[in-house]
Amino acid sequence: MKGTRNALLRPRHLLYVALGFVLACTDEPTMPQEIAAPEFTKVTITDPTRILTVGVDAPIHLTLKGTVAGIVVVVDNAIVDLSKATVDCDGQPAGEPKIGVWLKDNRTHVHIKGGGTGVIKNCGTGVLIGSPFPKNGEPGGSANHIDGLVTENIDYDIGCPIGGPYEPNDVTCPVDIALSNSHDNKVDNNRITPIEWGIAILGADHSAAVSGGNKVSNNLVVGTVSGPCSASIYVTSDGNTISDNVTTGSREYCIAGIAVEGDHNLITGNQISGGFGNIHLAGGADDNIITKNVLIDGSFGAPSNTFRNVFSKNTALSTEGPNAWDASGACVNNTWTKNTFTTADPSCILGTRVFSGIVRDPTGDAAFDPDAPVPPDLVSASVAIAVGRLNFSVRFAPGAFDPNRTNATLLLDTDQNPATGHPGSDAGGADAGIIGSEFIVDLGGAFNAGQARLLKYMGSPNLFSLAGSFPVTFGANGMDVAFPLSSIGNDDGLVNFKVTSAAQISDVGFTGVLDYMPNVGLPAASTKP
Repeated sequence: MKGTRNALLRPRHLLYVALGFVLACTDEPTMPQEIAAPEFTKVTITDPTRILTVGVDAPIHLTLKGTVAGIVVVVDNAIVDLSKATVDCDGQPAGEPKIGVWLKDNRTHVHIKGGGTGVIKNCGTGVLIGSPFPKNGEPGGSANHIDGLVTENIDYDIGCPIGGPYEPNDVTCPVDIALSNSHDNKVDNNRITPIEWGIAILGADHSAAVSGGNKVSNNLVVGTVSGPCSASIYVTSDGNTISDNVTTGSREYCIAGIAVEGDHNLITGNQISGGFGNIHLAGGADDNIITKNVLIDGSFGAPSNTFRNVFSKNTALSTEGPNAWDASGACVNNTWTKNTFTTADPSCILGTRVFSGIVRDPTGDAAFDPDAPVPPDLVSASVAIAVGRLNFSVRFAPGAFDPNRTNATLLLDTDQNPATGHPGSDAGGADAGIIGSEFIVDLGGAFNAGQARLLKYMGSPNLFSLAGSFPVTFGANGMDVAFPLSSIGNDDGLVNFKVTSAAQISDVGFTGVLDYMPNVGLPAASTKP
């Protein structure tokens, strides 16, 4: 929304932690000699060294009976029924990554079904959608479906190239079911007995459009996980749904239930037991929803540099160690609500009232100023209040944020009374009668030198005094800041707020307000418990 100049009333961060090591790997596996292409859909194989290529020497609608060494799918829209078949990678040549069923080269709408009886065993990777080397970024296809399979003995010592152990981001080995740079697939109703990694969603680009949007549901993951930092279900990308899975069995070393590195994932209705049966986020995992999960053993966890994740209606039954822990802002950066825990670190997880609000703004509505060729286009902001602190995050449209030039102002109506405080959302009084700000928070631009300035209204329009300065964390598209509630008079957690943006155009000069969120004339956003 366009506005007038306002020098007084004027963004959030995103950190990612990547796992992996640099290693040299052999080329992708070479498949043995072909068999005669059948002219019918039902095929019986008696040679356990054969590797079928669906679309070349096997029909695209294949019902297989018997044992083969591997299956490679090189066409779209294939249906492979393995309910009366076994894929045994022991029949593949040594020295290569042994893949049981491989959807190769950007496949889409392929359905591999096992009916609960189809077995894949003795492989380095049981089922692979996409490239065995996720970091190469090769497209892995989309909209495929893997269901009803049984995986056994998927192990490094059997089917992985020499040079490991690996992180699955480097080589999908050993992983029972791996999705590599592949999106919008379904993996359901499989029985998986992992030795290290169970189901892994991997990608060089973590966005939902490239390697996310997958649905993993109703799988049973059972067995002993022995490798370092292994997980029954491992999620590195965005926008996935992990629901109603059961993982069980003794585990060693790091994490082993569900591990999440991506953003905007839904983790719901899962039951985890055995050893370190945790549901843990990795640093940089933001905006995930973890709800209605049950941990028989282990804990829920959020490390530092995790933001806006919501843990709600979960249950943890372990009597050893904390049921939940949060190392990111002590219940301010993440939300914990309506969970059933007996112990937690910090204790605010058990009973903290969190007051939070979020506001969004259409892209492309920032006013143009010739001195600011890239307008600071606001898209979202959030305020969260808990445990004596206020956390503010603001985000701009991609390409619209420059830490040295982009300025944002949070307007705080702490008594929720528009008749008190500074009238309106800019120096000219726009939004007077909608918001009255007792405090404003000014951040961004070289002028503020990496600090957020908390300013207190002094009773006359456009007159403020400095009440404190606090460090700002900068991300790719915005800024975050947190400060004690005592700085604004120990507010009760209920505030109204708006956000404006401007651009720094000289050492001490700024444009007027170039974007308002919510737009002028709309009600202010509010925090709620």
